Amino acid sequence: MASEFIYKKKIGEILIEMGAINETQLMEGLNVQSETSQLIGEILVENGNLNETQLAKALSVQFDSQYKDAKEVEINEEVIKELPENLIKMYYFIPLSIDPGSIQILIHDPTNVTMLDALQQVLGVKVEYVVGEKSIIIKKINDYFFSDKKDQTLEDADIGDMLSDAGLEIETAEDEDDENSADLVKAADQKPIIALVNKIIIDAIRTKTSDIHIEVHEKRVVTRYRIDGDLYDQPAINKKAASAIVSRIKIMSNLNIAEKRIPQDGAFSMKIGKTKIDFRVSILPCIWGENIVIRILSKDSVDLNLETLGFNQFQLDTFKKNIEKPYGLILNSGPTGSGKTTTLYAALTRINTRDVKIITVENPVEYQLDGIHQTQVFINKNEPDRSLTFAAGLRSILRQDPDVVMIGEIRDAETAEIGVEAALTGHLVFSTVHANNSTDVINRMNTLEVDKYLLCSAFNMVIAQRLVKILCTNCKEEYDPTPEEFECMGKKKEDYEGGTFFKPVGCPKCNGSGYKGRNAVYEILDFTTDVKDLIMKDATPYEVQRLAIEQGTTLLVDAAMEKAIRGLTSLVEVKDLATDF
Repeated sequence: MASEFIYKKKIGEILIEMGAINETQLMEGLNVQSETSQLIGEILVENGNLNETQLAKALSVQFDSQYKDAKEVEINEEVIKELPENLIKMYYFIPLSIDPGSIQILIHDPTNVTMLDALQQVLGVKVEYVVGEKSIIIKKINDYFFSDKKDQTLEDADIGDMLSDAGLEIETAEDEDDENSADLVKAADQKPIIALVNKIIIDAIRTKTSDIHIEVHEKRVVTRYRIDGDLYDQPAINKKAASAIVSRIKIMSNLNIAEKRIPQDGAFSMKIGKTKIDFRVSILPCIWGENIVIRILSKDSVDLNLETLGFNQFQLDTFKKNIEKPYGLILNSGPTGSGKTTTLYAALTRINTRDVKIITVENPVEYQLDGIHQTQVFINKNEPDRSLTFAAGLRSILRQDPDVVMIGEIRDAETAEIGVEAALTGHLVFSTVHANNSTDVINRMNTLEVDKYLLCSAFNMVIAQRLVKILCTNCKEEYDPTPEEFECMGKKKEDYEGGTFFKPVGCPKCNGSGYKGRNAVYEILDFTTDVKDLIMKDATPYEVQRLAIEQGTTLLVDAAMEKAIRGLTSLVEVKDLATDF
């Protein structure tokens, strides 16, 4: 494997033996490393105690590889065209030569075993490497791919040139308190910063990112994309650009650019082609600056078709039966980011007809639905009486004579009480709640002081859901799982004889992850007469669960296993889900 290395010596020892640094400089660098978790070599380069050539030569010694002067390397177009462009942009390496069974590349960080393993997995050949200077490698890659738009690259090697070319002076973190609004606006409106922020957003949309994380550290800005639930690092940005980037996003979101000490929330929209995409922005002050998370909300990327959300046939029939009832309470449970809102939106879309009035109160409104009246929670910290909470919003919308109501979340006794009363007085009520599984919702309602009689009278159905990654259809590989893989999930292999299982491999189409997209798995507790009778007898959640299984309920882990047997997901995903319970 590409990640099997023999470490002869620590990099600090090698640098001292080379005479590149002394003991004092090494200790200073290690002290910084203990606070920032940066690689010691990068710290020494940033501090000016080391140059990139010395670092590259030391790394080549440490990893028993060759050093190559990156200045002397010319990109071979015939070779580079043989490789996926996104891989090169993601990991910043220069392919030197390709043989039938191997590839040789120029890299700057042989400690990045994740990169080397991903390359070997995706390309399917042995990966051999030589080590060169970071900034030169990055500049050559950027010049090749962005030759006519160099102001859109994200890397340290170019960001300084971009700012300099634009005549832009950006203060460091220590001087930010002295910046006034005019300076911030000027910095944010510079063409390189606009191009930089636009590139971050466009790349995120292209890779189907759900959230963009822009995190300010002591000496750099780290951008990470959350794709299918996992965070992926993007090339770092020079710290000098941090203030301008934050100001640019604040301007786009109509936020106060001069305010840096309290959290801010905002939003903006962009039209890309014919598609309008909404972005929700959260800004949080931290010790090194302001961190930003941008949630990408593209209605076109959200599937609101019940038939394709992930229900099995029994679950789909149960779900449709309950959402088509004229009144009652339907709760959806699960952690943040498990797709609860999408499921409820799909239900509302299904029953949305001209003779039905639907009103929602949400925090925030994630997607605008045609024909549905959507209200957003508003909290006024200075004047609490002027706030619109879930409870206050629910009281108000009930006076609007709705047939169907959706509450973003039931999180307190007051909202729970009003929601139950609405369900008992002829309204169909949808909401979400945080609970591990469907039967845990019963305990959650007890803690919110909902009487068991009212619970049984009001409830139609409780849903629990999670998201599992879907295997890439281009590269998934059939295999025979070991008995141990089933045992760690509390299952027996012999119970699944005849099932066909697949494992993730990785290819250019899935960026080497082995997965592409996610799908929901569901657990539905139908409040039948027998279930209600059992709850009235103070039965434990386990007893209710056992009865539900007898009536056809599929537990979350078993729903995930159904998808694994069908080749949609892997046993790794089932195992991860099983560890939650």
